[in-house]
Parts: sequence; C-alpha cells; structure tokens
Amino acid sequence: MRFLMIFNLCVLICACPGEVIQEDAGAEMDIGQRDATIVDGATPTADAGAGSETEAGNVEPMDAGVQAADANVALDIGEVLDDAGPIEGTPFSGTVRDFQSRTGVAGVRVCVYQQPEIPCTLSDQDGAYRLTVPPGDLIMIYDQGQSPIIPQLTPLIVGDESFTWNQIVVGEASSAMMFGLWGQENDPTLGSVSVTSFVSPRESDGLQGAVTRMDPASGAGPLYTANGVPSAVASVTDTNGLAAFLNVEPGEAYEASVSKEGWNCVVPSEREPASFPVVAGHLTGVTRRCTQ
Repeated sequence: MRFLMIFNLCVLICACPGEVIQEDAGAEMDIGQRDATIVDGATPTADAGAGSETEAGNVEPMDAGVQAADANVALDIGEVLDDAGPIEGTPFSGTVRDFQSRTGVAGVRVCVYQQPEIPCTLSDQDGAYRLTVPPGDLIMIYDQGQSPIIPQLTPLIVGDESFTWNQIVVGEASSAMMFGLWGQENDPTLGSVSVTSFVSPRESDGLQGAVTRMDPASGAGPLYTANGVPSAVASVTDTNGLAAFLNVEPGEAYEASVSKEGWNCVVPSEREPASFPVVAGHLTGVTRRCTQ
C-alpha cells in the first residue's frame, strides 16, 4: 500500500515529474501533477511532475554548466543577491514540493540552466520561490534542497507575462527505490527522462494504454508503471500516463513521442519546446498533450 501511495502521487516520474487540472481562483493545485493554468491573464502555466526518477548514487548535484552560477546563489532562503544588478524579464514563481509527502521543500536552488548571469534563488520554508527570467526557450534546474534530491531539468517556453511553475522534486531514497523496482542500476555518468502523456483538456487524466518512444533511442526504456508502481514487465502506460527512460546518453536534442490508436499526442507547444537535453546525473521531465 505504501508503494501505491508513493507512486500514484508521481505522474511524471517530473516532472516525475502528471495530472493537470484547470486551476480555479483560490484553488490549490494537485501535487505531483501538471496543470495548465492562467496567471493574471498570462501565458498558460503548469505544475511540473516529478520526472522519471534516477538514483543519485554519488552523483554531484551540479554539473559544470550550473557550477558557474554558484556566485549568484541566494544567501537567504527565498531571496536573491542584492548586488546581482538590475534584472529585467518575466516574473517566474511557484512552489517546490516533495512528490511523496506533498509538503513544500525548503532550500531548493532554482536557476536558469547554463545562464549563470541570471541570479538563482532558494525556496523558502514553504517551498515557495520567485525569480526573474528572460522570455523565450529556457531550462529551469531544481537541485540541492535541505534533504538530498535528484537534480531536475524542466524545459519551458516563457513569455512576457508572469509565469507560474509548481515543481515536484524527487528524493534520492525514492529514486533508488524506483530504479530497483524497474530492475535497473543507476549509472552516474548518464541521465534519465520522464515523459507523461495526459488527456486534454483535463490534464488530471493520464493517457492509459499508450506507447512512448524517444529519438534517438538510448538507455533502458520505455519503462512503465502498473497500478502506479514501477513494473519491469508493463508494456504500455497506466492511468498516470508515465513512461521513463533510464541511463540515457547525455545529449542536447532528444525528442519524445506518444502513440495510441485513435489518439493524437503532441508537445504542448505554448509552454514546452519540441526537443530537450539529457544531462549526466540529472532527470529531465517533459509532457505530451493527447486528444481523441
């Protein structure tokens, strides 16, 4: 029963990381699930699922592209450096939560990946964070935290209006457990990918019975869950729409596709780019929107 509780929370093994529901005014987003929402009449935004979890092993939480941003890391939780200089761009905010407990995670560093000139921030005691990012295609990275988490990459398209992204992060222990249930051992020199297919317009419904592919093919996968639990023998998605690819060769331009007879699944192009990177020791989470 504990496995069912844990893994049914994880729609994107990111982002783990899911379910997407239309957010009413004042309503709280479901945790571990993606949702297209409107922020002050702005571009649709979304909850990030926990992404396909990878075991951290001895992997350092940052790679060279992010270490350069260390000088911009916030000194106080929820704040950025005062001397970073004027930053212009799009207000970007959200909440970082643990996919298992649903609680906010404090001290998670939030940065724009490989853009060290942009100050990072840290989530506060409730997991809330805010920073300013340049509009356009970018990759957010969520790492560190007061408890060990898997560094997670989230490719996004940000416009000029305020953008909200609620990120689910995966702890190292949960990641190791999922690797084991899938019969895999983590290679810290490789990365992992999660792809979540959801039924539009209500993104709370994952597409069941679908097959997911990644191009170019690499690593172990697709791997699926059965009744919310990682299964080494499942051959299609279950009700969470999740597929994982583990121990994937690092690269810059992977693409994912989802197929099921009678359904059309595409990239939600208003918020995610068509291709995505894979980085050693990191989890990249993406989604696909499906209509019948």
